[in-house]
Amino acid sequence: MDQNEQRELRRCYLAATMEVYDDERDELIGHLVDMSSRGFKVVGRQPVDRGRRLRVRLKMPPPGPIEWELRCEARSCWSRPEVDSDYHGTGFVLGQMDDQTLDLVLGLVNLFEFDRRAEKYLETQH
Repeated sequence: MDQNEQRELRRCYLAATMEVYDDERDELIGHLVDMSSRGFKVVGRQPVDRGRRLRVRLKMPPPGPIEWELRCEARSCWSRPEVDSDYHGTGFVLGQMDDQTLDLVLGLVNLFEFDRRAEKYLETQH
């Protein structure tokens, strides 16, 4: 996503911690902090190169309310240091998904949604 593009969907914020892995390398990228039906944000120790395409695995760590994993294609849109932190935030856009995967994504967004009022944060995440 280039800097001139505007977010079309509002993100929601997740109340549980989910780990996000590079599925091919089996390496932890970071933790999911927000998500929409088209993309998500991960906060991790290392930045992810802009434009990098990868297969990601989102995993509910035990003892989560449910135990499952979601695998899908994604592309990094931006990565930058988090404020006053040693961590980096990275925005991903989801690749094409079959109906079953899209249903899982929408279910995840609905299951963990807890705050749509974070307007200031939403405006800064282009």
